[in-house]
Amino acid sequence: MTIKLRWRDPVLQVVSLLRITCEQFEELKQSYYENARNMIKEQIFLRLRDFSLDPAKRDKALIVAQKLGINIDEYQLPDVED
Repeated sequence: MTIKLRWRDPVLQVVSLLRITCEQFEELKQSYYENARNMIKEQIFLRLRDFSLDPAKRDKALIVAQKLGINIDEYQLPDVED
């Protein structure tokens, strides 16, 4: 499954935000709502951050982030303990 965001600016723009395998979808279905929401949010952020590091895709990534209410430069991922 692929989750995409589409908009016209002035021509059709498309960004694939998330790709989910069948196994990941089953994991999300079995998760509590907040956990599933946070997993999806984190994956979308990581995808936008990767796009923003590519000069050819940065402008589009910033537009998508703005439409989703995400500030790529200020968004902090949860700390991961070693």
